[in-house]
Amino acid sequence: MLAIEFLGAAGTVTGSKYSITYGNRHFMVDCGMFQGDPELAERNHQNWPVPARDYEALLLTHAHIDHSGAIPRLVADGFSGPILCTEPTIELCELLLPDSAKIMRLEGSPLYGEEHAARALELMEGCNYYRQYEVGPGVGVTFFDAGHILGSAWLELEFDPLPDWSKQEPVRLVFSGDLGRGLGPMLAAPDRPERADFLVLESTYGGRLHSRVSAAGQLQEVVERTRRRKSTLVIPAFAVQRSQDIAYLFETLDVGNISLYIDSPMAARAIRVFERYPDYLSRNAGQLLNEYDQLLRYPHLRICETTEQSRSILNFRPPRVIVSASGMAEGGRVLHHLRHHLPDARSTIMLAGYQCEGTRGWQLLCGDPYLDIDGRAIPVRAEIESLDGLSGHADYAEIQEWLSELESPPQTTFLVHGDEESLLAQQNRLSQQGWQVEVPEHRQRFVLLR
Repeated sequence: MLAIEFLGAAGTVTGSKYSITYGNRHFMVDCGMFQGDPELAERNHQNWPVPARDYEALLLTHAHIDHSGAIPRLVADGFSGPILCTEPTIELCELLLPDSAKIMRLEGSPLYGEEHAARALELMEGCNYYRQYEVGPGVGVTFFDAGHILGSAWLELEFDPLPDWSKQEPVRLVFSGDLGRGLGPMLAAPDRPERADFLVLESTYGGRLHSRVSAAGQLQEVVERTRRRKSTLVIPAFAVQRSQDIAYLFETLDVGNISLYIDSPMAARAIRVFERYPDYLSRNAGQLLNEYDQLLRYPHLRICETTEQSRSILNFRPPRVIVSASGMAEGGRVLHHLRHHLPDARSTIMLAGYQCEGTRGWQLLCGDPYLDIDGRAIPVRAEIESLDGLSGHADYAEIQEWLSELESPPQTTFLVHGDEESLLAQQNRLSQQGWQVEVPEHRQRFVLLR
């Protein structure tokens, strides 16, 4: 028997986590934490389908917490197998997982301790793109570039036929992970699959098309307005990938000598990880890094790691641009900047990524007149903009391009990592092309082959 149970990212964009059964053996693909909605976050405490110690291996598509953040809990519960992922993913997890444990400890709601994060990192084994690795007897995995963040991958799992299968051929199960757009300034376009017997496909933007205006064009317009007004632009941005993308784009803009602050210790550390992996960047970005030995070269960039450096930003006169985590304004230093600049009608807040329903970033996009920060209702008078061109997720047309080289439709395609509207739109679109499509519910189990 080959079966899959959807432990996360089913009917939602968070908590990516899939349990695979092959014969009498068990594997995990991704092990993410549910984020955002408190009701969803309660799922972080649910039991595993089988004891954690019974999972032989875990395969990780990339480092983002909604894909990796529950790994230390799996370890705390008894998992001790190998965790296969790319080498940049390991280094980014070295930043993200201990930080996640620390934040939960400070908030008084720990799923696991920092010692479990450390143990999880010890289990990680680096893999290269395009080479098949043995996961266990009869199971292989190949990592392909997904173009989402540094080191992100989509996975091609290959299972040798079990004795009782009617069709004695290897079976390919493909997990898209999170797919990039191929338009980002620093990463290459995602590789495309050629064959999939079964497909688990992300659908974050399954019902939407991104603006075809370039990210550089969008950013140029808003930064230029900020410069003319001698005001402040605050960009809540994820510390890994989005912050680096924005700073990288500044080298191409015509904005004079406006100051750019990256106010995030984690983003600062992530920059150094990027600089160790030129081969995982786009050809142009990799060549520039090899030539100059420095990834971000905008001359008016200031990176703030310490609290003192962060606080000192307000001592300097505008105009200025502040890029600070977190990307959905759910925590971190960006809350300090929002508290200060949201009431100012001359300021601009630019959201630079997907905003989960219920988050502060989502509230700003919806036009809420007040934002709750630390128990205070902060009036929203600043202009709110969305930097759509830097989205790290492919829209439905770009997903269609990613699927275009498949020899034939998969036997079944499972849609994940999307809200209800996006999932249903993607299902309708693929079904009209003759595909067999399922939209799994949380904890739903499917037998692929008996």
